[in-house]
Amino acid sequence: RPRRSRACGNSCARWPRRRGPAPRRASCSPPTSTRPSASARGCSASYPGRALYLGLPLLQGLTEAQLRGVLAHELGHYSHADTRLSGLTSRVREQVGRTVAHLRGESGDGETRKRNVLHRWLAKLYTGYGTLVLRVTLQDARRQECAADRLAARLAGRTATASALRELPALESSFAYYLDRYALVGTDRGLLPPRGEVFGGYGRLLDARQCELVHMRTELPDEPASLYDSHPPLAARVRRIEELPEEGRTDEGRAAAFGLLDAPERVLAALEDAVLKAPPSGTWARAADWPDLLTRSLDARLGDQDAPLPRALLREKGTAGLPTLLSVIEEGRLWDLARHLPASAEARAAKGRARQAMLRPLLREQLHGRCARLR
Repeated sequence: RPRRSRACGNSCARWPRRRGPAPRRASCSPPTSTRPSASARGCSASYPGRALYLGLPLLQGLTEAQLRGVLAHELGHYSHADTRLSGLTSRVREQVGRTVAHLRGESGDGETRKRNVLHRWLAKLYTGYGTLVLRVTLQDARRQECAADRLAARLAGRTATASALRELPALESSFAYYLDRYALVGTDRGLLPPRGEVFGGYGRLLDARQCELVHMRTELPDEPASLYDSHPPLAARVRRIEELPEEGRTDEGRAAAFGLLDAPERVLAALEDAVLKAPPSGTWARAADWPDLLTRSLDARLGDQDAPLPRALLREKGTAGLPTLLSVIEEGRLWDLARHLPASAEARAAKGRARQAMLRPLLREQLHGRCARLR
């Protein structure tokens, strides 16, 4: 659990109490987003369950100043009472959207056309009503986001808030890449990284691949994520913030926001316990380190002798596994390995470069299929 850090403390200290109570609880969560919630009881104005969920990757990828901008934005939703009806509005949008999609799908169904005229007329009427509801609530939701952006820029600074928004696509994409290619690569074998590294390793990935994330910060999406996405396009949000008057604030809070945690290792381990479900075997096996995780995961993939690539390794070298594949690559014998893969009669009969050209797609497919998640 994060302590009452400088970022949180400064944001709360600047918070006008007349705007409404601040969240009672702040919790770390795996996603790369931050969201407020209020446990509403009907349409009551009492919200004892106010909570703020802060994505751990934000702490790993943002500076203190940028995190202050994110927190100020989310607290802005409390300030403008956005959370009081957000649960109800969200459920209405979800249910109406699902019904409209269902009715639109039925409209092209031949069976529906056989039904009476009244049914088709009511379906068309509800579809129009549902579309109107989505558009009306959409405008209100986007207005709330713009208002929260302005408040964040005023409290945390224009530069910090805009740069935090620029980081979001890079963090979202890189975190998904990290989970797929590293942290969860061994889950199909019941294997995880060392304790605390499932989420902890993401910070090192960010440090090692900063250059690859630069274009994601500059090429922001100009369109919303979906037709009825409650957030305006990210590029438009950043542009509006950068057009605000300069606040004269000096650059502050350059340190990584992850340092605001009292006990980072304990937080990382506790988050694993909270979000990882037990495998069918009952417990997760833990790798000794990252090289051990990748080696054991790939060894298991290459040990499946029913797959073409492991069978080709057995025929070429007598054994299958990661060391065998690496030795084949180091010796420059991939084309010798490729001749054992199941190829067409035309490819097997070809010679020289023509044969290599025919085998190349097959070899690439097998290597990527077995090793792509470990790149």
